[in-house]
Formats: sequence, C-alpha cells, structure tokens
Amino acid sequence: MQARYALLLVCLWNSLVCAQTYPKAELFAGYSYTNIDQNNGPRESANGFEFSLSANLNKRFAFETDFSGYYQQLRDRGGPAGTFSYMAGPRFNFVRKQHTISPLFLHCLLGFQHLIGSDFGSSVSDTAIAAALGGGVEWKFSRHLALRSSVDYALTHYFINQNNIRTSVGLAYVFGGAPQK
Repeated sequence: MQARYALLLVCLWNSLVCAQTYPKAELFAGYSYTNIDQNNGPRESANGFEFSLSANLNKRFAFETDFSGYYQQLRDRGGPAGTFSYMAGPRFNFVRKQHTISPLFLHCLLGFQHLIGSDFGSSVSDTAIAAALGGGVEWKFSRHLALRSSVDYALTHYFINQNNIRTSVGLAYVFGGAPQK
C-alpha cells in the first residue's frame, strides 16, 4: 500500500519538475578582475573570484546573493591586501520567448566589503558599505551549463567614495527549466 503512495509521489514530483518553463535557481563561479580607486593615488588592479546564487521568482525576476574576493600587492605601500564583498539584491532577466535561460540580465546588489592588508608593517582591517550595479550575458552550451560574463560598477565607501569596475567570467549551473530544443 505504501509503495503505491511512494510511486504516486514520485510521478507527481517528476511531472512538476518536467513542467518547469524557467530555471528555479542558478549558481555561478568564476574568475573576477577589479580596478580599484586608491583615492588620489594610482588605480590598483586586483585578481580574484566571484560566486553568486540567484533564486528565480519567475521568468523575469530573481533574488541574487554575491560573494567575491580580490587579492593584490599594493605598489606604494609594499604590503599585500585583500577585499571581500558580501552583497544581495534584485536581478532582472531579459528572456526571449524561445529560450528558457536568460541570455541577458541586470542586477543591483547592496551589502558590505571587508578590507584586510598590511600598511608599512602594521595590519589594516576595515568594513564599508558596498554596491554593485551592472549586468551580464550568458551563453548556454548544455541543458544545465552556461558560460557567463558580467561587468559591474562597484561603489564602496570607506572614508570617501571609491568608484571601481569589476568584471567576471565563469560557469553558471542552472537548476530546473525546460529541456533545450
């Protein structure tokens, strides 16, 4: 008797999963580069990573969380430095009718950035408000995988506003959605 209920539950779950017309979530991991405003000093380049997870509420709207980290050797101060950002916010997907994954998206992320490093032999640590405004494009090459590239205007505010640009490229894993035709 219980085997029938289990079989019925599996059939219902399978029909719900197959009926999805848009992805339910997306996980991104990739390389990221940023160009950092040094407040009256030379701009610094930093390499790092970016991870994000977006949960789609419908075809066009999602909630995105983002974690990124960058490492650099400061030219004028001689010490290593790193920044880590934790942000979240809305993501707007632009979907063409024949596609189930968004080929283009825009997002507005707000959160915090944490700076660590050494300055002339002493340790430095600070946390500031951060924002990232931008978007990206994805090229789907299998049912669940896409190549993603994005560009953001990143704003931080430690003791004055810093205007930064960050770019990233990597793989996005798509959960759910209709099969590719």
